[in-house]
Amino acid sequence: MEKLSDNKLITRQDLVKILLDMIRPLKNYYNKDKSMLRIGNTAAHYGERSAQMEGWARVLWGLGPLFAGENSDLDGSMQKEIAQWLEIYKEGLINGTDPDSDGYWGDMADYDQKMVETAAVCVALSLAADVLWEPLPDEVKKRVHKWLGQINDHKVHANNWRFFRILTNMTFARLGIEVDEEALLGDFEVVESCYVSDGWYYDGHDGQMDYYIPFAMHFYGLIWAALAPYQPDVKSEKAAYYFGAEYRN
Repeated sequence: MEKLSDNKLITRQDLVKILLDMIRPLKNYYNKDKSMLRIGNTAAHYGERSAQMEGWARVLWGLGPLFAGENSDLDGSMQKEIAQWLEIYKEGLINGTDPDSDGYWGDMADYDQKMVETAAVCVALSLAADVLWEPLPDEVKKRVHKWLGQINDHKVHANNWRFFRILTNMTFARLGIEVDEEALLGDFEVVESCYVSDGWYYDGHDGQMDYYIPFAMHFYGLIWAALAPYQPDVKSEKAAYYFGAEYRN
């Protein structure tokens, strides 16, 4: 088997190959509903169901952009494997948001770790809606929307976590679902209050500036800037500002 380090990472096909090589060993560790990933005995301050949902969602940071890309020029074995991953994640999305499924991720609570994982789910849905969202039956779409929408009804840490709700409402806008403008405006207010100067933010606590800042405050902001659609029907001028009405007309 070729070592990952042998991959020169020059072409897009090289990048696709290394992603598939990295995640291929995970296939045997999904639950039967394909909505959770458990790769060993680990510990966290949140429950096992949330931890396994986290494992499932993190893979989408790679798969979401892959599903959204032009893959017809890849070799046949790659295309076949990508199609297999797509079926795994469609099944997982359907079961993970179904309260009647054994693979249900569970309801959200205040300050829930599952809020963090909405980011990967929402970015994947935003980038690859044609394969992850559009084929879903209407009743499944309603369940996915309802599950993600729980984040608008719960308390979220006043730090980079606010971006998880921002990205959720961004995805709703892209999918033609009503945006919670009040939550969106409150979240941007928190993010902007963390700005220091010269591109620096603190992460919820004054003076807390570390390596995590670019992973979160800058990265999620760039996602919003790239993917937030023009929204002519938002109610407030401030929301119109965030959705770029003044320069997207």
